[in-house]
Amino acid sequence: DEFDSVQKLLNFNKKGYSLLRDWYIDGRAYFYVQFDNTGKKIINVTALDPIRTKKITEKQPDDTVKVSYIYQDIDLSNTLYEFPENQMIAVYSGLMDDQHKIWVSYLNKAFVPLNQVVSIEDAIVIYRLTRAPERRVFYIDVGELPKSKAEQYMREIINNYRNRMEYDSATGTIKEKVRNMSMCEDIWLARRDASRGTEVSTLQGGANLGETNDLDYFLKKLFRSLNIPFSRWGGDEGAANVIGRTTEISRDEVKYNKFIERLRQQYNTLFYILLRCVLNIKNIVSETELDEERENIIFKWNSDNMFSTFKRFDMLSERAEMLDKYMPLVGKLVSIDWIRKEILGQTDEDIQAMEAQMKAEKNEMKNFDDNTE
Repeated sequence: DEFDSVQKLLNFNKKGYSLLRDWYIDGRAYFYVQFDNTGKKIINVTALDPIRTKKITEKQPDDTVKVSYIYQDIDLSNTLYEFPENQMIAVYSGLMDDQHKIWVSYLNKAFVPLNQVVSIEDAIVIYRLTRAPERRVFYIDVGELPKSKAEQYMREIINNYRNRMEYDSATGTIKEKVRNMSMCEDIWLARRDASRGTEVSTLQGGANLGETNDLDYFLKKLFRSLNIPFSRWGGDEGAANVIGRTTEISRDEVKYNKFIERLRQQYNTLFYILLRCVLNIKNIVSETELDEERENIIFKWNSDNMFSTFKRFDMLSERAEMLDKYMPLVGKLVSIDWIRKEILGQTDEDIQAMEAQMKAEKNEMKNFDDNTE
C-alpha cells in the first residue's frame, strides 16, 4: 500500500517514461522531497534539472561533514536554492568518466562513433555531388606559341565557348549570355604535342557512388556503443551469433536484456529511498530495519523484452522433453521428489504449494462431479 502511494507521489504511471528518459540521457537525476509543516507526511516529489543541481560537501569545525544540494533556478535573478541532504534523492547511472569524478550517461560512449558517422555522411554527400556529373576535358593544341600567347589563345577559346547567343522571349531580341564554369564542369588543358591536335574527351563520373561499406562500419560501431542489438536497426545477424538453433534468441538480445536489468537496478534507488522515508515517518518500519532487509526487497518491472518470454518458453519445453524421458524410470532408478527438484526445478516451498493446489483442484472436481450427478 505504501509503495502505491510512492508511485502516486511520482505520478509514475504518466511521467515514468519522461523521468527514465531524462535520467538515461543525463546519467543522474535529483528529486526534491517536500514535507508538510509537521514533517510527518510527504506532499510532493519534484524532479530537478541535474544540469542546474550541484552537490556540496562542507567540513564543519567539529570534523563532521555537511552535505547539501544547490539548485539554480532559471529566472531573471538566477535564484539559488539550498536543500538539505535529507530532502534530496540522487539517482546515478553507475557509470563514471575516465577520471572517476563525474557521473555520466550510458550515451557518453556513443559520442565519438556518432561524430564519426556524421563526418562520414558529410564526406559521402560531398563526394557524390562533386563526382556525380560527367565532365568534358578540352585538350587545346597551342603548337609552338610562347607561354603568354598560348595562355591568351586558351582564354579566347574558353570565352568563345562560354558565350552563348540566346533568344530572349520577353523582349524578342537575341543577346549574348556568359556561362561561368563551376568546379563540376569542363576542364581545359593546353597541349604542345605536334602529333595530336585539339581533342575533346569525357571524364566519367564516380563509379562507386553506391558503396556505403565505410558508413555501415561506423553505424555498427555506433549501435554497439548504444548496447542495442543491431538486428533491431535492420541489421542481419549471422548464424554464428545465435545460441543453438536459429529459432532461438541471439546473443545480442541476451546482452541487451542484462543491460536493461542493470539500468532498472540503478533506478530502483529512487523507489527504495522514498519507500524507506514513507515507512519511517509513519512508524511502520524504521530505516534501520528496512536497510537490514534491503537484499530481500525486489521491485518488479513490466517487461516487453522478447528475450525473457522466449527464454521461459524454451526452458519449459526442454523440461517437458526431459520429463518424458525420465518418467519410465520413476520408481526404478529415480524418485518423483528427485524429478521435481532436478528437472522441474521446484524448491521445497514450491512442492508444498503445488501439492496444496492439486489437492484443492481435486476437491473442486469431486464437488463438481457430485453436483452433476
